[in-house]
Amino acid sequence: MSDVVSFDDSILDRMVLAVELVHKRRRRSTTALEQAGIRYAIAGGHAVAAWVSTIDEGAVRNTPDVDILIERSSFDDAKAALQLAGFHYRSVDGVAMFLDEPNSRERSAVHIAFANENIRDNHQLPAPSLQDSMDGSELSILTPSSA
Repeated sequence: MSDVVSFDDSILDRMVLAVELVHKRRRRSTTALEQAGIRYAIAGGHAVAAWVSTIDEGAVRNTPDVDILIERSSFDDAKAALQLAGFHYRSVDGVAMFLDEPNSRERSAVHIAFANENIRDNHQLPAPSLQDSMDGSELSILTPSSA
């Protein structure tokens, strides 16, 4: 027989706060890129969640990271814009990421992928082109056929 663990409402408050922090990170990073005039698209779990929400908002799942696709030629400007917005740059295994704090977890970072390039050497296919994104009212996301 398994034990039942009880939680009070504070655990639900913490869950909501965690999701809000991710969305705040996404808004902060995309606002910085937009203000710097850098073309980008949201990729990964947030692109999937945006698309799923148009079909069944109850099926949306959240991820702690924010994946952003940019052109490699924009990286220096993107790095400066994100650092100006308070992010801390780190590169791990060749993946550029921006953290909220120097000691933040990498899984909760803004991860940068480069359009038309493999994210990792062992990936068979490159990341999509920014041409495969669509502009929404608030952000650009990769379309389902490219994500």
